[in-house]
Amino acid sequence: MVPELLSLPVGHVARRPRPADADDLLALAAAYDSAVVGRPDVTADDVRDALTDPRVDPDRGAWVVADADSALVGWGRVVDQGVHPDGVRASEVDVTVHPSAPGEVGRVLLSHATGRASHLAVEHAVAEMRLDGFVMTTDERTAEWFSDAGFSPVRRFSRLQVPLSGSEAVPSAPAGVTVRVADGEADRPLVHRLVLESFAEHFAVAPEPYDVWLQRTLSSRTTDATQWYVAEVDGEPAGVLVGTEQFADEGGGWVRELGVLPQYRGRGLGRLLLRQALAEMARRGRTHAGLGVDTANDTGAPALYESLGFRTVYSADCWRRGVPAAA
Repeated sequence: MVPELLSLPVGHVARRPRPADADDLLALAAAYDSAVVGRPDVTADDVRDALTDPRVDPDRGAWVVADADSALVGWGRVVDQGVHPDGVRASEVDVTVHPSAPGEVGRVLLSHATGRASHLAVEHAVAEMRLDGFVMTTDERTAEWFSDAGFSPVRRFSRLQVPLSGSEAVPSAPAGVTVRVADGEADRPLVHRLVLESFAEHFAVAPEPYDVWLQRTLSSRTTDATQWYVAEVDGEPAGVLVGTEQFADEGGGWVRELGVLPQYRGRGLGRLLLRQALAEMARRGRTHAGLGVDTANDTGAPALYESLGFRTVYSADCWRRGVPAAA
């Protein structure tokens, strides 16, 4: 059955987010980030992408909460991720609450999200929907909401960053190996396939259909296909790196995905791809580069990043629970 919905504090109202909310949502996210990680960490493009994400039903899977002065103090949404490699249907919940807002705001948003997940289970004809949410390790308040709502922490992820000196050189590839910039539109299916296959066994990564991936990619203002790289071994595609302009306004480069097909791992292709991307970021005047990593990743990625000078900026835990289908 649908989880019982809680009540908002007096004077607060919940409604669906609108495109016109973008600036207020950016301010809300900046206030939250400043409180838990010490500085704003969300860009205007991030907010726009979240508001137009094709995996979120805007009429049933997203909410904002306004206080008595009509200021937005909470934002929640449920991302329908599809079927994971383990065969489980999964969704992801995002909840952002202003540090000064009453705790009931966060609890209500989480209750709405859990209810949405229960209805998604019905829509997809599964008995239970797996629901994941990410909470900063420094955010004890939100962690308490998740715990009280039946979630448990199952994995830790970190945001890493490395300074760029401007003198990073394009690395030389060994015999038989080439790294090239993806050929724009023609290579879109290849980039999608390499990402899909490289991350097939990774934690909490669902295979995204090509049409959904393409819509999300093309609608994002941070997309920059000139920062997509393909590694080939003896002419066969073997690895991929997807860079974006997500933090360009802060002088930073960003690696959204870096993956190597299982049969080609252990040959240094990940290092080669990353060094190529870092050299290009430095050439463009970026002062630092960042990426996210699963700290329990068993492909050697954490050690690779550390060897290249990446250090942890902050970490977040993945909290998880199963949500039964609505009666």
